[in-house]
Amino acid sequence: MIILERKTVSVKPNEERKYEDLKPMEHSIDDVLKNMRMEQPINDLNPSKTEELITPAPPPLNLSNNISNISKKGLILNAADYLRGASVDNAHSSRSNLNPIIGYDQTNLVLLDRPQPPTHKAWCSNEHNPVLTINLAKYIKPISVSYQHSKWTHDIPMSTPRTYDVVACLDFYCQNWKPLVSNCEYSSQSIGAEQFCNISFHLNVPLIGKVQFRFKENYGDSKMTCVHLVRVYGETDTPVQVQTTKNLGSEETCADLKYYYYNSYFKYTFAKKNCSVLYENDCCSDCPECCEESDYLRGASVDNAHSSRSNLNPIIGYDQTNLVLLDRPQPPTHKAWCSNEHNPVLTINLAKYIKPISVSYQHSKWTHHIPMSTPRTYDVVACFDSKCKSWVPLVSNCEYRGQSNGAEQFCNISSRLTLPLIERVQFLFRENYGDPNNTCVHLVRVYGETEKPVEIEEKSPESAQLCKDLTWYYHNSSL
Repeated sequence: MIILERKTVSVKPNEERKYEDLKPMEHSIDDVLKNMRMEQPINDLNPSKTEELITPAPPPLNLSNNISNISKKGLILNAADYLRGASVDNAHSSRSNLNPIIGYDQTNLVLLDRPQPPTHKAWCSNEHNPVLTINLAKYIKPISVSYQHSKWTHDIPMSTPRTYDVVACLDFYCQNWKPLVSNCEYSSQSIGAEQFCNISFHLNVPLIGKVQFRFKENYGDSKMTCVHLVRVYGETDTPVQVQTTKNLGSEETCADLKYYYYNSYFKYTFAKKNCSVLYENDCCSDCPECCEESDYLRGASVDNAHSSRSNLNPIIGYDQTNLVLLDRPQPPTHKAWCSNEHNPVLTINLAKYIKPISVSYQHSKWTHHIPMSTPRTYDVVACFDSKCKSWVPLVSNCEYRGQSNGAEQFCNISSRLTLPLIERVQFLFRENYGDPNNTCVHLVRVYGETEKPVEIEEKSPESAQLCKDLTWYYHNSSL
């Protein structure tokens, strides 16, 4: 039900000072845009839809108004898409949680274009007015920008961006810039939807290759701003090529990672296995364990902040927590989520809003006697806030019986239970077999109804056979 990201980057000592000069910019962008509009010819002064800065939640992909003014030969794309080649310029962006001093750089997740960004992988900065500088995948004539937050229940999360400006960078350091849009507002009315801010067709801006988002205000928490997904739409003459077939280099990369995972902890720990390596090389089908940190399979993930501590998320080492959600016929015996808390809890961000039907638990197969620390009874609740303080019970006293050797066992949810669609659940383990000080959970599942299926890209039979052959040759034949 899962899969997520990681690289090390040096931090420059003078980073704290680099944006002191940008603080008065909140007013200057407004002024520049006004002056630009005042310089329009008289017959252009009547406002049209293409000139309006759209703030509150326009309909999905509201680019049609601008497209009518664009050359018919042009191609429109999201030039801030990581998979097309866009990247965050960390040296000229605010510090964030996704690029720690010690650890792997996951900053580009904020550019990973997907229908619903996950809740737990936002680009968060505690600077007062953080900036996010983006190297676009291609030089474009900008048309529109957008912001999309992860879906939420009830109230919009604190730290969600509320208003922001976007400028075009005309030099490497973004010291020479031109405003594109000002005071774009992300409305709290559209839960998790993409909201657009169109760029005036009359702005005299050359083709651009770099932009900077400047976040001015957020919802509720001025000390932290968390950005989930930004996009920059524009016109280009030629499309950006996105590789769709797996090459020999990708096969080699995946084979190496798989070998390191099973044979060398040291090499695997220091191997380059960030989001781009795993996803662009399609390694998750060859080595699903290598992708336990990627959330591309369906989108579910463990909320570590509101779960008990476990062996899969050590203080030193890489986080493997999502293995407890990795849906496979038989979970391995050595990769269980184990906690020594008395009644451990496991909180899960679901891949999609669902009407819950059933939950299940599956332990790894055993011989003779059920292993000590196997869960025996558990409850499951639906969470209605980010900390799961507001919840409704789904099932209680679910029992995993020792007679079924490693089989999945279900606990059905009453059809009479009146609930809204849910996106977060919490498993509360009450009792285990034999060892009250250690509970080891192998695989949990949550079944439910949804209006639209979660799309998972299937590998073609030819690709699967090629991967299988190359992996076998790599490990068994040096000829």
